[in-house]
Amino acid sequence: MNKKIVFLLCSFVILLFLNGCRGTVYTTQVEISSDPPPRHYEVAPRSPGANYFWVEGRWHWGGHRWVWRPGYYGYARRGYSEWVPGYWEKRGPRWVWRAGYWR
Repeated sequence: MNKKIVFLLCSFVILLFLNGCRGTVYTTQVEISSDPPPRHYEVAPRSPGANYFWVEGRWHWGGHRWVWRPGYYGYARRGYSEWVPGYWEKRGPRWVWRAGYWR
């Protein structure tokens, strides 16, 4: 009986420990009442290699004004087939940034 209680207690402690090891993802959602400027088109420079893809530049809210963030080459993630670019979405009177992601 003692061994069973010790086993259950150890199992419980291990489960608590493993539960605490899960990664926590924190996201912040920025809502802006000022319309983003018109899209800024860029010409992508030559790719640095076969497994790279172009991430278009975007307008970023810098706290008091819109700031252009230029595009860049990202490295393609193994196991994913397509990069879906981020975009600003109108929600009522505000704008919300929807980040790009792999699918």
